[in-house]
Amino acid sequence: MSVTLRRARPSDLAYIRRLEHDPKNAPFITPWTRRQHREAMKARDCLQLIAEADGRRVGFVLLRGLEDREGVVEFKRIVIDSKGEGHGRAAVRGIQDLAFGKLKAKRLWLNVKGFNERARELYASEGFVKEGELRECFRYRGKSYPLLIMGMLRREYRRARR
Repeated sequence: MSVTLRRARPSDLAYIRRLEHDPKNAPFITPWTRRQHREAMKARDCLQLIAEADGRRVGFVLLRGLEDREGVVEFKRIVIDSKGEGHGRAAVRGIQDLAFGKLKAKRLWLNVKGFNERARELYASEGFVKEGELRECFRYRGKSYPLLIMGMLRREYRRARR
């Protein structure tokens, strides 16, 4: 599966917002306002990307911390349109390549809601390690769940890509 990542443009905002508010995605993220997305597109510390496969948009990604002096990049968000087609895995690998290659990150980290098993398994299979857990951090459908912190170091990325 080949997925390319390109910088998001203002013309992608409606697509991004549609994905964020889609009922199959909304439980796993906290949607941003149009203004937040526009500001992120302009910010030097953020990078919003569109994932494309076969010339069509299949999702979007948001990275933060691009100007962090310690080389720590936050993998803030990924939302994939079509589940189960391999686009998410390909996009995660592309983000890892970008973060540890072009961006020269020392560490790439993310948080994932405790009930999002599909995402947790994907991140773990791509080399992310559970680093912490914020217990009972949020409620969903009347039940409390943790927020898990996962990360990957540059040396782990290099070892995994050999």
